Amino acid sequence: MSDLKSRIPLFLALAVLFIGGAMFLLKGVEKTGFAVSQVTVENVPPTNQALISPENNSAIYEDEPLSFVWNNSKDLNNDPVTYNFMLATDENFTNIAYNISEIPEEIERTNHTPNITYIHSDYFWQVRGFDNESYGNWSDFFKFRYCVGNSPPEITPIGEITIFQNDYFRYQVLASDLENDFITFSDNSPIFEINSTTGIISTLLSTPGTFIITIVAFDSCNATHDIFILNVISRTIYPNEGGGPSPAPAEKEEKKNMTNQTPVRELTPEELAIFSRAQIIYIGNFKDQSIFNVTMYKGPIWFFTYEGTNYFLTLTQLTGESMYIGFFDGPGFLFRKPADVLADINRDSVPDISIAYNNRTEGNYSITLEALKKPERQFPQRIMNVSLFLGLFFAAAIIFSSFMLGKRVIKDFAKRRGPLSIRRAITKEKAGLFKVELIARNVGAASLYNLMIEEPLQLNAQIEGEIEIEKDASTEIEKTLEAGAIKLKISEFAVHREMRMSYFLKQVRRPQLLTGGAEYQLKILDTYVHLSKRY
Repeated sequence: MSDLKSRIPLFLALAVLFIGGAMFLLKGVEKTGFAVSQVTVENVPPTNQALISPENNSAIYEDEPLSFVWNNSKDLNNDPVTYNFMLATDENFTNIAYNISEIPEEIERTNHTPNITYIHSDYFWQVRGFDNESYGNWSDFFKFRYCVGNSPPEITPIGEITIFQNDYFRYQVLASDLENDFITFSDNSPIFEINSTTGIISTLLSTPGTFIITIVAFDSCNATHDIFILNVISRTIYPNEGGGPSPAPAEKEEKKNMTNQTPVRELTPEELAIFSRAQIIYIGNFKDQSIFNVTMYKGPIWFFTYEGTNYFLTLTQLTGESMYIGFFDGPGFLFRKPADVLADINRDSVPDISIAYNNRTEGNYSITLEALKKPERQFPQRIMNVSLFLGLFFAAAIIFSSFMLGKRVIKDFAKRRGPLSIRRAITKEKAGLFKVELIARNVGAASLYNLMIEEPLQLNAQIEGEIEIEKDASTEIEKTLEAGAIKLKISEFAVHREMRMSYFLKQVRRPQLLTGGAEYQLKILDTYVHLSKRY
């Protein structure tokens, strides 16, 4: 019993120590914040989205379901994100046409197609993200115009106007639009500028001549044009006030507005009566070649020959990259940006040429005109069968003849098709040394410009000695030796001129004949046509 009583103080000391330690641990937990219930994570809204399609300031012409695409936003909390999409007919988004939330996010970018009926109008759209707690900011809005079913404006024909030099010229161009859209006007004239909103031409005409003027009316969706003739007559070609006749103008004065490259022989007498005093530039005849690359600008009237008929067109500069090509008494084409269209210029319901707007540089426009192959006419079945039989017979005869003539004749025939002839020969001088000779000759009827010849060299080939060039004194050649090729540049290669280049290759085996290339230009009037050749 005395033993138990002696241990009571020890038990009390242990109990006090245990209770005190527990209380100390509880205080430590409160001070250090180890309790999970006191941890707080702040939510961050999703970031802005980048809109993709429809593009800003674009126009919609296709009557198909319209899909809207944007890049996904980023959520710093890695919360799942949905999207709020809004479409309106004003940039302040007061006239809401469509509004939907909880659009599920897709991989990288999200796509949504509203099931609504669009009207002919301007539309504005924007997007914002939602992470189940808060919305992000709205994206910058994009604008597009819905042009499906839109009718182009109509211009009241102007015809022909004659006025005296130094007289004041004022004319109101009239145009109407079926949908009552706002119409803006533009022109290609070098002597005046039309008021874009009123359509009024108001100017003092001090330059005599005949001008082919294109007026374009644009309703923000489609455009139309009217080409009229403006004759500004000098008073000196009429009797003066004293009654004495003034001297007749000289032939040179009569054609002073024509470019010196204009091939008047290509114009009919009727066309000469209209265009002989105007500034006109000839593009070419599609009978001679199928593609023309032209640098066009506003002001002159351009024309080309297709199937024996001359077609006249003008270029009118609009806002930004936009421009309009209009045919004299024919179709017109609006280009908002580089693109291509098919043109039925002879109105037989079959496209005749392709017009491609490539790019614009400092007011000049790079245009490509390409003739299209027309589909064959449909003939009765019996005639088609006979034609097929005859075609197969002649094809077999041609193949047999070609086989009999041999490859050498075929190659020689192919070489005569182009104005540039290039031959290369390799001869063995001694063991390990070979002589390579390259002969280029202009066999055409006109000079070649900007001729570039690239003579390929074999990998690790070693040239022994100097590269020798024999040429006419009037032919200037720039020679450069680069890794893998010898390059020659001739600014002008005249008719019947010949250039010979020779060099020695040091290698064990006979060099292989690698395919070389040449590029050059033919000048047709004021237009350079780019051609290439392999040898």
